[in-house]
Amino acid sequence: MKYIFLLVKRFSRRNWHKFFLKSLTEIKSVENLKVLNIGSGGPIQTIIESSLQGSIINIDIDPSRKPDIVMDVTSLEFDNNSFDLVIMMEVLEHVKEPKKALSEISRVLSHDGRLIMSTPFILGIHDEPHDYYRFTKYGLKYLLSDFKIKIQETNDFAHTIVVLVGRLLKSKLRKDKIIGLAILTPILLAYPIVFIISKSINCNNITTGYFVDAKKK
Repeated sequence: MKYIFLLVKRFSRRNWHKFFLKSLTEIKSVENLKVLNIGSGGPIQTIIESSLQGSIINIDIDPSRKPDIVMDVTSLEFDNNSFDLVIMMEVLEHVKEPKKALSEISRVLSHDGRLIMSTPFILGIHDEPHDYYRFTKYGLKYLLSDFKIKIQETNDFAHTIVVLVGRLLKSKLRKDKIIGLAILTPILLAYPIVFIISKSINCNNITTGYFVDAKKK
């Protein structure tokens, strides 16, 4: 069941990984790059550190994640224009004051600095009770009015449905897990059908989340 859930998690970020690596590839040639990664630990930090050269500072509000500095994104203890790049993947939904956090990020970014971030949209509550918001792409555009932004859906309608069913495997109730597994197993066995549906439906308003690549104005 663990491996099935990991596959479902991959579906939830179906295009996310591709977008992320593409953005990092565009940036890695910059010399003496100064990077702030908000949200320490895990595979995201590994990707950043293996893809970029320069000074990388990892911060997190949770000391158990072993950040370089324990710090709240709504109160960054850095000077103005300190970083060329800020990365914040799957963090904004856990911040009580998202507008304040993005204002702080804008402050510490240099002129023409970039913000790379992602956040869920249609996805179950996770890391509870510290899961506070879901953002539409229009809400993100409003919050990032200080930036020139490009927003992309992390996956499509068909994969979103698969992910929502798969989230039942994380339920605390055994019955939910059994039902989720019973529904998910034939879906995965017939995955070519899911793939065909994903290519046939053009609706982009149903997605598990958004990937944002933004440049400070």
